[in-house]
Amino acid sequence: MHTGINPDNARYMLSALIQSLAAVVAIVITLSLVAIQLSAQSYSSRVIDVYRKTPDIWILISIYTTTIFFGLGTIKIIGTNTLPINGLFSLESFIFGTYFLGFFCFICLIPYIWNTLALLNPSVIVQLLAEDITEDKISKTEDEKRTTLNENDPVLPIIDIIISSIMKYDHTTVRSGANAIATRANEILNKKNEENISYHICEHLERVSMLALAKKEEEYCFILLGSLREIGRNAAENKFEEATKYAVMALGQIGGKTAENEWEGVTGSVIIGLGAIGEKTVDNELQGATGSVIITLNEIGKKAAENKFKYPTKYAVMALGQIGEKAAENGWEKATESVIIALGKTGEKAAENKLEWATESVVISLNEIGKKAKENEWYDIEKEANRTIEIIKQIIKFKSI
Repeated sequence: MHTGINPDNARYMLSALIQSLAAVVAIVITLSLVAIQLSAQSYSSRVIDVYRKTPDIWILISIYTTTIFFGLGTIKIIGTNTLPINGLFSLESFIFGTYFLGFFCFICLIPYIWNTLALLNPSVIVQLLAEDITEDKISKTEDEKRTTLNENDPVLPIIDIIISSIMKYDHTTVRSGANAIATRANEILNKKNEENISYHICEHLERVSMLALAKKEEEYCFILLGSLREIGRNAAENKFEEATKYAVMALGQIGGKTAENEWEGVTGSVIIGLGAIGEKTVDNELQGATGSVIITLNEIGKKAAENKFKYPTKYAVMALGQIGEKAAENGWEKATESVIIALGKTGEKAAENKLEWATESVVISLNEIGKKAKENEWYDIEKEANRTIEIIKQIIKFKSI
């Protein structure tokens, strides 16, 4: 018998400690699974993968399992006189070690509970899911999508959370999800796979935007449009022309729909976004993408004027005017001509609907672009600008009668 150690008391204390540890870990794991289930029901079943990949629960189980079996082993050797009386491997050291591990197990609950509560925040889940959005996974998804719906799409879990949040009127999570997708898209976008990445992500954001439109939730549209605008601007800044075109195309589809639904504010936001992208495409000499912006602004601008949207029409005219002037400065004859045609069509609709502010801006923009055309000796374009101004003035005169 080891001096100073009562075998019965030692067995009792260690047994109570082990039972406590087993009960605690069982309760903690049960509550964790309940939290995971509630989170999955609230947002998406794909959230389960986030918890499964998180090492916290596995580390906690490993620590508790090790401590419990160590304690059982210590109980087993009490009273056997197989260990030395003193020293590192004495029975007293083993008992003390078991107590210490038990105390450590209880302390481990603090960071575990803290991290688990953090994971219940959907914004944290979104950030973790965004890390799975990689160039390789998106390329693989696009290849597989031609034959089947790919459930391994890395963007889908966040899209599911955004859609669920729209249904629950959770603005914070919608914004967090949209921003995470845009940020991750900008990080992985490159020249090699710009088409796949941009098309894939813009398609998802466009689809969710259309859902928000169907639900008549304008605020969510503003959030999603902001993400598309950032993707387009970043693509243009980095001279990813195809990626820029897809962002412009998605904005155009949404803008056309909002104009049809007579949502003036959202239509204006689309036009502002297109104008911002257009400035970048001209600055970075992306003629093809600039052409897409001009065409899209023309279509949405005309619809805005037809619906008598005062500010969106004005924004469209201003954006076209700025693009036209910069295009002329860059020596882009065809783009300059396209802007004049677009301004003419939008200006005619604005004049017909007595949108004086927008009409005045059209005339000013055409006049400035005409001057630039003259400086470049594009006399046919100058004549077209002047002719368009006269047509608009005639419409104004006719409407004032």
